[in-house]
Amino acid sequence: MTGAPRTKLNLLCYLCSVSGHKEAATRLINSQLFLSLTHVLRTAPNWDVRAKVIRVIGLLSSHAVELNEDVPVTEALCRITRHSASAFHSMIDQVGLPAILNSLVCGISRVQQHMLTMFSAVLASGVHLQLIGH
Repeated sequence: MTGAPRTKLNLLCYLCSVSGHKEAATRLINSQLFLSLTHVLRTAPNWDVRAKVIRVIGLLSSHAVELNEDVPVTEALCRITRHSASAFHSMIDQVGLPAILNSLVCGISRVQQHMLTMFSAVLASGVHLQLIGH
């Protein structure tokens, strides 16, 4: 994804609109586009682009019905959480804390490491106070 920030934003807006369709989301999340999105998230020149990339990744993750084993979703969520702890808080609201905690039991150390990193980012940001209130 190269080009001016405005061009990237236009493309990301388009991806937001198609990511709500299950078939499109499944195909896009399992393509090289997902790796490109995580790269753009790391190197984006401004917050507008990063926020839109986060939105696209979230939409893809929530609408995809099938996920290849090599798709780095937990790594992407970890990067998103580093930028905005409230994104992980939103994920907890969406899928529930028990589902998140169950991912720690899965036995996959890489997933466990990313989940613990996200929990620590949330705790460091103070969002945990809202979690306790639910």
